Amino acid sequence: MKKRFWLVLLICLLQSKLQASPEVLDKAIHYSFDVPIHLEKVINNKCYGIEDEPNRKLLITDCGGYLNVIFGTLTFGLIKSSKRVQDSYGTAVEIYLKEKNSECFIVSLIDLGGRIFEIDYDCKGYFKDDAFTRIIED
Repeated sequence: MKKRFWLVLLICLLQSKLQASPEVLDKAIHYSFDVPIHLEKVINNKCYGIEDEPNRKLLITDCGGYLNVIFGTLTFGLIKSSKRVQDSYGTAVEIYLKEKNSECFIVSLIDLGGRIFEIDYDCKGYFKDDAFTRIIED
């Protein structure tokens, strides 16, 4: 009886994670096809892949992004990065945003697993980009 309980619990847990697992893959596909800015940038001697939806969100990973997507998908996004790694990606995003517009700031950083991070950000004032122009009012 005890074994059945643990088996049912394991199946329920796996089922819930299987339904959530496409999140990494879905977001990678969305950012790859639906956002206007795609670049690889060296920041602090490390190469980052950045998929940027101006004035809203960006996805950042290292330049081995496809391997990270595969790893994140196969592990259901359960293997999260250490605080040190999260901080290094957050710092890279801050540097990238300051280069774009000095008034941009990170609103949230979400670890999707596999060294893939989704960042919500905002910019105050005028922000001009070839693909997008937006005025944010206080």
